[in-house]
Amino acid sequence: KLQFLYFIGKGYLKSMSEPTRLSYKRPMVDLAPDVVEECDIALQDTGCTEVQANLRADEMFAPEVGPAHPWRAPDAAYRNNHAGYYEESYMNEHMFHENYKKALQNTQFSEWKSKKTAKDPRKLQKEAEERKKAEENDGDTVVTAGGEVIQKEDLKLVTTATGEVAKTEEEEDDGHVEGHTMYWTEKKGEKQRRVVACDASFVRHVDSVYDYQGRNILLDPPSRSKSSQCYLPKKLKNTYRGHNKGVHVLRWLPPVGHMFASGGLEGKVKIWNTETAKPIHTYIGHDLGVKDIAFSFDGSKFLSTAHDRFIREWDTETGKVLGTYSNGSLANVVKYHPDPSKSNEFFAGCSDYQLHQFDTSSGTIIRSYDQHLGAINTCTFIDSGRKIVTTSDDKTIRIWEMDLPVTIKQVSDPAMHSLPSATMHPNGRFFGLQSMDNQILMYTAGERFQLHRKKRFSGHLTAGYACEVGFSHDGSFVSSGNGDGEIFIWNWKNCKMTKHFKCHDKVLISHIWHPTESSQLLTSSWDSTIKLWD
Repeated sequence: KLQFLYFIGKGYLKSMSEPTRLSYKRPMVDLAPDVVEECDIALQDTGCTEVQANLRADEMFAPEVGPAHPWRAPDAAYRNNHAGYYEESYMNEHMFHENYKKALQNTQFSEWKSKKTAKDPRKLQKEAEERKKAEENDGDTVVTAGGEVIQKEDLKLVTTATGEVAKTEEEEDDGHVEGHTMYWTEKKGEKQRRVVACDASFVRHVDSVYDYQGRNILLDPPSRSKSSQCYLPKKLKNTYRGHNKGVHVLRWLPPVGHMFASGGLEGKVKIWNTETAKPIHTYIGHDLGVKDIAFSFDGSKFLSTAHDRFIREWDTETGKVLGTYSNGSLANVVKYHPDPSKSNEFFAGCSDYQLHQFDTSSGTIIRSYDQHLGAINTCTFIDSGRKIVTTSDDKTIRIWEMDLPVTIKQVSDPAMHSLPSATMHPNGRFFGLQSMDNQILMYTAGERFQLHRKKRFSGHLTAGYACEVGFSHDGSFVSSGNGDGEIFIWNWKNCKMTKHFKCHDKVLISHIWHPTESSQLLTSSWDSTIKLWD
């Protein structure tokens, strides 16, 4: 008994020495109670995009249950966008264009468009004057690209490059092809007008194109060996002045680059002597700025396209116009067929979303590649001329089989930007594209076409300008101009910028490396100057 009391007293003293601890059980609160009890219908969230169960029709279209939205009107319809409810669906390209055409014919849209395009009173007065002149000319009004009105009887003086008389509207037949007769028809609503190509002229700045040995200085170039290694240019060697406006494009005269051609925004094409910095020939055949130039393989002829929507083929030595072509759209790029045996064919990437293949012997379009949804900017031949790569304003890249207008591959991504310039690498395995997000992208040009993710060149500012991409002839340097008139040069192996310097006062739009010399670089700008760096 004494022992039992001892243990009880010891435990009591121990409990008094320790702090008191209260133990209680927390109540469970159900934060999401069941709204509907004992319901056999499978419930789904109204905003869900994926259903895990196979629902019946009455379950899918059952009324909504549950607590009401605190800030939503009871009669408001459900929407996932501020403009309404958007539901994703698939539609092929043909059906999209068909529905788009039907939408354009909508009455409300037509009324809104007519209000937005209401004519200015000054334009109405000008149209009245043109209508009066049309009545004086027996109903025929022929307006040239420069705005000159030609009478009906004077229209017979407009002839083609082959000497044929251009047909009037009364003489046209169904097989007539515009462009080969040096005009195209512009349609604005119910009105139509005929835009005629300007008269071509040729100026020779030297006494003779033959030297003291009887060699043609244009077509018989001196023999030059290509240097094995290229170096960075260090100083200004020559400055070429002769254009009244900016110089938009530069091209070497093949094959050794002893001369080069320049296209100006005043509509003139000039051929310069690289060493003496003096012009040899001037070709005047466009009313507006020259967009692109392309030489044939031997340099005996070249193509020029301009903003007046005409493409002209010239004889390099005599300055004679071999042909004038147009389909009424602006050609952003022109290229001769990569096969030398088909020198009578050329490609033109136009603003009508198509790449046209012209035949100079007939003056007709023999093939059109028409899968793009925007104006075509570049045309590049890869895989030994068996494939064509085109870029467009629709921010896509398409690969075509040569002479087969079917897309074999398309590269498109929401993160892609417009690609206005493309240049082939000298080794033929890559080609560079100027992207509008201020970087140069490299794609493989072999049998497999894909982006080379390790080759990206950035650091320049070209957004808004179609600055060309350049490669040295040994492929060791990559270069590009920018909007401030600077030239940027990167190393091809490590993609690091090796040099950049100021060249012009305005945007440096075009530049080309010399095809044989080790360190010569030719640049042009919208400040109307051309400079040679060495």
